Amino acid sequence: MFETPAEQIFGVREVSLAVGSGEFVCLMGPSGCGKSTLLSLLSGLDTPTGGRVWFDGRDLSGASPEERASIRLRSIGMVFQENHLIPEFTAVENVMLPLELQGQHHVAAEVEARVALDRVGVADLAGRFPSELSGGQRQRVGIARAIVGPRKALLADEATGALDHRNSEMVFGLLRELAGQGYAVLAATHDFTATRYADRTIRMIDGALTDTAPAEQGVVLP
Repeated sequence: MFETPAEQIFGVREVSLAVGSGEFVCLMGPSGCGKSTLLSLLSGLDTPTGGRVWFDGRDLSGASPEERASIRLRSIGMVFQENHLIPEFTAVENVMLPLELQGQHHVAAEVEARVALDRVGVADLAGRFPSELSGGQRQRVGIARAIVGPRKALLADEATGALDHRNSEMVFGLLRELAGQGYAVLAATHDFTATRYADRTIRMIDGALTDTAPAEQGVVLP
């Protein structure tokens, strides 16, 4: 909820949603309907003014900012339309970063990062800088960074918004594969291509889920 001098604005309201391990859920709706706000709540970037957000048995809405940041670093991967790769870092260095922030030794972090790059099909591009990669390649590196380490959930916010159809197909196919490997995957998108890969498609309008019957308010991952 957001307050202005004139009114209260609810970004997300009456949402009840559970996403399980190994499941790929597609969240669709027009711009401004609350998709990004919901993903921010799920990742612990924001906290709800009502209801609860549960992740792996933990109430994120009751955790401190430091605890939420730690959970996000170790367990929840985020992929955005703007992949937020660090331009001065190579692909492998970008993927290594969250591992090193967790305290992993540089050599071990590089080995694990290269494995993640191989999983998304860009192991041969490990030494390139973001400016030397295509849009689809940069997004693959962003996904590798999101799954590296002991991550259990993957949240994608308009991850294909800047990609052509072929690269969009690639990204959604990769998210499908990752769900098959046990990740809980939730992708917010305008792209109907996603519906061919997802286990479920849920529509969001004006902050509410229209295809899911409301129950006890809360969101659970995974």
